[in-house]
Amino acid sequence: MLERVKELLPMLRCPRTHTSLHLGNGKLISDSGEEYPIVNGKPILVRSPRTHHLTPPSAEHISQNHKRYVVEERCSSSPRRCLHLGSGNVPCTDPRVISFDVLPCENVDIVGEAEELPFVDDVFDLVDSGAVFEHLRDPLRAIKEVKRVTAPAGLYLIDTAFLQSYHGFPAHYFNLTPLAAESFLVDDFLLEDSHVPGSATLVQTFLDLSERFLAALPKERRLAVERLALRDLLDVLKNDALFRDQLLQEFSEYSNRCLAASFVIAARKPARWNEAQLVWEQVPGLAEECRLARREHYELRMTAILRHHEVLLYERLCRESGVELNAGRPNDPAPIRDILARCKPDDILSHKSVLAANDALRCVEQDLRVSRDEWIKLYTGAISCAQR
Repeated sequence: MLERVKELLPMLRCPRTHTSLHLGNGKLISDSGEEYPIVNGKPILVRSPRTHHLTPPSAEHISQNHKRYVVEERCSSSPRRCLHLGSGNVPCTDPRVISFDVLPCENVDIVGEAEELPFVDDVFDLVDSGAVFEHLRDPLRAIKEVKRVTAPAGLYLIDTAFLQSYHGFPAHYFNLTPLAAESFLVDDFLLEDSHVPGSATLVQTFLDLSERFLAALPKERRLAVERLALRDLLDVLKNDALFRDQLLQEFSEYSNRCLAASFVIAARKPARWNEAQLVWEQVPGLAEECRLARREHYELRMTAILRHHEVLLYERLCRESGVELNAGRPNDPAPIRDILARCKPDDILSHKSVLAANDALRCVEQDLRVSRDEWIKLYTGAISCAQR
């Protein structure tokens, strides 16, 4: 399994110190002594590895939106080396291609972060990324890295979200307008092409939002909406506030968030914020560790919101399917606002406090997942009985 690693070694570099790497004791070791594990034959070239970097993802978190990856032959000459950035678990048999992802899926060659690509400069004739940049914590840093590793006269292809609703694991951060994509992702490179792909026209936007909106409605209200002519529906949504309020009455926090037109936050500056900045500056690496823990906190928070939504969804589907629950009814979850308040860090500036809150959110997510699976079992059981 190390043959692929040996083959790629000359083009790899340490994501922390940017020095060369060599094999030793089943690891990759940089010239400056940094060590990176090799898990199932995949180098984990991540600056600060987390559990999800080291553990193969569960089936529900594996991205495989194509049967196989095929190189886009658009360079003036056939590309010699290609980076499939954010490959997910899409297989590729082309030896020119390096499959690169943040998760150690079976078909990935190297695990790493787009914000710090572990490659030498000017090495790829083609960098291809689809449905990735909206999931990056820092897309502007990532595009600098893409430009750095693209060879002179090389090409990068980036397909990223604009009017898409919230989706994806481990998180969905930034949607870019076409102007933002051209201004910030192209910038000082030569714009060769920009267009809306056939799979992402306004028809797809309308379908995506409409289907997710209808799926979030209780059956009775969904049927009422579906019976309306489109013009009548638009008129009543625009002019009847009571109708709108009734439609949204049973929407979960997740449904409201993932389909929202905008979002509001309010944040207060902690009393000892300036003091904390000084402490972080004095301890090497502490500021980054704290930042990663806080970002992970909000990712885990969103996952808990999703799991809570799934419990409510399958409970509703059971109700609408007339499932006889009796004593076999799973426990109802607490309101999501109560759960989030319970899992809030006591001190957002304390690394220990944030880690404790993250552990609490993991426990909540696990409990909600168990409850969700119980509801799914009841629902699928009822569907199976109805089909006999």
